[in-house]
Amino acid sequence: MDMRRHRQQIGFSLIELIVVILIVGLLMVGSSQMLYHGFRSFFVTQDLININWQASVALERIILDLHATRSTDDIIVAAANEIMVTNLHGDDINYQVVASQLRRNNQLIANNVQAINFSYYDGGAVPNRLLPPLATVEKQALRYVVVTIAMKYKQSIFPVKTAVYLWNIK
Repeated sequence: MDMRRHRQQIGFSLIELIVVILIVGLLMVGSSQMLYHGFRSFFVTQDLININWQASVALERIILDLHATRSTDDIIVAAANEIMVTNLHGDDINYQVVASQLRRNNQLIANNVQAINFSYYDGGAVPNRLLPPLATVEKQALRYVVVTIAMKYKQSIFPVKTAVYLWNIK
């Protein structure tokens, strides 16, 4: 009788195997969804870091070029979406957005740019007064420029902003 009971307990029944396969299948589906969302988040974060890096590098380049401006007379174009200055070496430097690309003298600086905006501020008798895009008369009052780059990622816009104080302008 002990031999017969021992033989019946060896192995698993078909129902037990099916239950184990279903549980393992459910665990696999759940873990694959977690992996999918984890990888998706990683790639989105990587894209956003790349966009932020491009904007930061572009702003740093603009800051360096505006710091190298000798005087307000060297500001050739000062529009809301474009600026052109002459630097200390006498080179004309132009920044503008063309077909979602920020360009410096027609060389690509950053991709995925929705827009660039330059705001001009007074540092004189009325500090921090927003100046209109500069006419010849207003150039003498200019003390700093706020640069905003609107970076585009899919359907979202991320503004990156800095203020540039013009060093050589008295």
